[in-house]
Amino acid sequence: MMMVEEYRSLTGAQKAAILMMALGEEPCARLFALMHEDEIKEIPVYALFSASFLD
Repeated sequence: MMMVEEYRSLTGAQKAAILMMALGEEPCARLFALMHEDEIKEIPVYALFSASFLD
C-alpha cells in the first residue's frame, strides 16, 4: 500500500500537475485558459516538465 500512502501525501497542486502531464499539451493549455492566475501559480512548475518527484 505504499503507493496509496505516497498519493495521499501529495498536495492538491502536485496532483493537478500529474493530471496535466497525463492530459498532454493541448488539453493542458485549454485547462490553463480556464484557471485563475493564482491557481496556475500554485502548480509546481517542475512537475509540469518532469515526473522526477514520482520516482
